[in-house]
This record gives sequence, C-alpha cells and structure tokens, in this order.
Amino acid sequence: MKTTFNYILIAAFSLLLSLNLYSQSLGLGAGLNISQLNFNSGDTTEFGDYKSVLGLNIGVHYDVKFSDRVGMRIGLAYSSKGVGYKSGYNSSGGLASSGVVAYSSSSIVESETRLNYMQLNPMLKYTLPLGEKTAFYALLGPYLSIGLKGNLSERQTYSYTDNVNPENNINIDVSNDDEIQFGQDESGFDYVNYGFTPLIGFQLNSFFIEMSYDIGLNDIQTNNEDNFKVYDRTFSIKLGYLFEK
Repeated sequence: MKTTFNYILIAAFSLLLSLNLYSQSLGLGAGLNISQLNFNSGDTTEFGDYKSVLGLNIGVHYDVKFSDRVGMRIGLAYSSKGVGYKSGYNSSGGLASSGVVAYSSSSIVESETRLNYMQLNPMLKYTLPLGEKTAFYALLGPYLSIGLKGNLSERQTYSYTDNVNPENNINIDVSNDDEIQFGQDESGFDYVNYGFTPLIGFQLNSFFIEMSYDIGLNDIQTNNEDNFKVYDRTFSIKLGYLFEK
C-alpha cells in the first residue's frame, strides 16, 4: 500500500513539474444561466408551457497551453439550473340583464424548479491569437454535475366573477415552497447530471467573456418511467478575469 501511494505521489509531482513547462492561467468568472429541461416522451420532445429560468454561474478554471493554439482546461463552478412552467385559461358566458357578461372565470398555474449543482468541466481548448493578450478561443469537453440542493415553488390562482349574484364570487391564491432532495428515493431528481459542453470565448488583456451550452446526456429524473425522460439544456454567459503565469 505504501509503495502504491509513493507511485501516485511521484506521478503527481511529475505532472506538476511537466505543467510548469507550459503557459498557465487561472480564471475567475461569474455570469448567468438560461436553463430549461428537455422533456422527452417516447419519440417526441416536449416543451409545452414550460419556460426557461435564470440562474447564477460562478466558477474558477485552470488553463494550460501546450502551444500557441492548443491547450486544456479544468473548470469548477457553482451552477444554478432548472425550469419554469405556466398555464392557464379564461372563460366567460351568459348575458346579465344589465347587458354585461353574466359570469367569467380564470385560472393560472405557475411553478419554478431550481436545481443547484457543483459542476466539473475538463475541456480541450483551441486558441486563435489576434495579438498580444487578445484572442478568440473555443473549447469542447464533458461536464459532470453533482446536485447540492434544489427548490420547487408553486402558485395557483383561480377567480370566478358572477355579475348576476356577486355573493358567488370566488378568489383563490395558493402558494407552496418545497425543498428538493436529490437521490433515487427522494424528490424525483438524480444527484448526477452529465453531458458535454461546447464553449466560445474572447480574451482582451486580462479580461474574458464566454458563452457555453450544456447538453445533458443522462435522464435526471428518478421516477423510473421508461417512456418519460428529462435532460438538462443550459445556455451560459460569463465575464471574468485572468491571472496569467
């Protein structure tokens, strides 16, 4: 066991020493996620009344350049994802003696699912230099997200207006917030969310701006329904600062 540990230690030191031969940089960035969940039922992909939600993305990355154009990156970020939902209806009918509509009703159902992850991104990087400390670049690689915590907020409103007998009027507004527990036996979402991420960016001196898109490959719901699957789809934009060696 001690011999195995020594081999691992020597390999780690060798890797660090080899990386010192290349240009390196440390980046700190923050930005917004625009995320939605892709609901796949059988042979169809459904969005229906589902909508995107905004979330926070804060992370750090470590870049190593093997040449002027080719390198790699290891990124670690806190990433808030999820999906929103909204549907409703309005109806009316009849005619009161005063000439107005006799009755009308409306209902709205809204919900927002928040899934917060710690996300790891190992990626290959290609850089197109435009000048000293100015460049376009592109990255591609897998991502692995581990669920930290989540929240489901729901609101339902209903109103009924009776212009003939106002005492029959009804107004209901109900809200509810529940914490999402990740896991097979919990609130319906798996701990693990993985896929791949294409990314493009622009560097100007020590500042950068990046846009990326997470394409989830695994079904993140845990209801074990063969004909219903849920996949992550998240667009991100991030601004940050580089510390270069």
